Amino acid sequence: MQSFVRQVAVDLAPLLKRSVQQTVALLEQPADSSHGDLALPCFILSRGRRPRAQQGRRQARRPTLGR
Repeated sequence: MQSFVRQVAVDLAPLLKRSVQQTVALLEQPADSSHGDLALPCFILSRGRRPRAQQGRRQARRPTLGR
């Protein structure tokens, strides 16, 4: 199983922009075994990809041109 986890981490690391060691640490076994052998918590994918709450509010208050 360890070699499988390592291979998955090697494939995912460039996509996640993390090292192989960091990616191995992120992979976990799902609580329910019917969900598969490995899991990658999805909140990791959203970090840094959306504006922080402060930025979102600031952008929402900007007047739109042409209205």
